[in-house]
Amino acid sequence: VAGIVSQGFWKEGPGSTAEDGKRLVKQFVWMVGDLPAEDYGQQHLSHFCREMMSMPKTVRVQTFWHEPYEEAKKKFPPLTTQNSRKAVTFNKDLAYLARFGHRMVTEGYWREGQISPLKFSRKVTVGQKSKAKSPWQLAHLEEMLASPIYVGNGGPKRRLKSGQFIHQDAAYWVLLLAIYTAATQGEICGLLVEEVVCEEDVFPHLIFQDNRLRTLKREAREREVPVHPRL
Repeated sequence: VAGIVSQGFWKEGPGSTAEDGKRLVKQFVWMVGDLPAEDYGQQHLSHFCREMMSMPKTVRVQTFWHEPYEEAKKKFPPLTTQNSRKAVTFNKDLAYLARFGHRMVTEGYWREGQISPLKFSRKVTVGQKSKAKSPWQLAHLEEMLASPIYVGNGGPKRRLKSGQFIHQDAAYWVLLLAIYTAATQGEICGLLVEEVVCEEDVFPHLIFQDNRLRTLKREAREREVPVHPRL
């Protein structure tokens, strides 16, 4: 992983592509077995792909890593249409493994073609691509803004119960910032105070950059975004 980071393909840090890559490689080993590196082959990848597509996307594997996979999967919820893994997400995971595999060949641990993750890629239709990140509609925003967080709640420990209090804290501002900046949840929740610029003679703006709380997954995500007057 360090080699991939040094090549500039993955970024290091909390919430980064390197962190995602490490998690996926660990998950691969957990699911197919901890073997000497040179023993892994395409059949192991085939087993991994089958198991991934049978695992509900709601499963958080980090909570099960302390026990053998065959025992852990007995506790997974039933696979349904609603919690099935999307082809887009599955292909992204394969791309991580492909990059890792390429580096393993570069460093001499694997031979060329020993593992070819992208051969298991699933077809993604135009419709699936358009639904992968469907934009919020006005009805969605109206429903979210009708939450007790915005119209009145029962206090700091009863934020989702109706009441007379409105606290303008992180839970209050994240959604509003998302609406007006189109930034991701991770980008907004990782903002530092010094990245919210409200100085005299400078138009108020937010700075999205790598910091001690998180890294941005692509350099193109580093930017300055004006703060809308309503915010």
